[in-house]
Amino acid sequence: MKKILLSMFAGSLLFANGVSDSDIGLRKHSLDDEKKLQIQNFNYSTKEAGESERFERAYLNAPPQIPHIVEDFLPITSDNNMCVSCHDLGADAGAETLEAGSPTPMPKSHYYDFRENKQLEELSQARFNCVQCHTPQAELKPLVENTFKPDFKGDNDKKHRSNLLDVLNEGIK
Repeated sequence: MKKILLSMFAGSLLFANGVSDSDIGLRKHSLDDEKKLQIQNFNYSTKEAGESERFERAYLNAPPQIPHIVEDFLPITSDNNMCVSCHDLGADAGAETLEAGSPTPMPKSHYYDFRENKQLEELSQARFNCVQCHTPQAELKPLVENTFKPDFKGDNDKKHRSNLLDVLNEGIK
């Protein structure tokens, strides 16, 4: 209860002193007026699937970015998912080696029901919406300088592969 009251007090001080909404967040522009808002210019890849170079994952087991155009694949629904036609390589696809230019197979975690704690033979219906986690690649200037370097635990294969299901409970006793 003390933490809640202290948080409310700190929040009221912030707004009592008249902190402008343009001083909050990375946007640095008023939330009430977007007439002068400058959106950073960037372009998504225009290459077809298999033609583009994949970006390294942001960190170990991060969802990889989509290296090709996706406009023709949207909207993705449970009944209409074009991604599955290339990336659904079976529940044991994580054991295969990834060849250059081949589609990244969906990892074992996409064929797992975490609610029932069991392996599935087909893609989990909780994971049909690919763009919920995976975003198209784009060359962007970062809004904030970042010196983070991912640690792939000495395994370069993990820059493009996931072993999340294998290490999910790592460190838990």
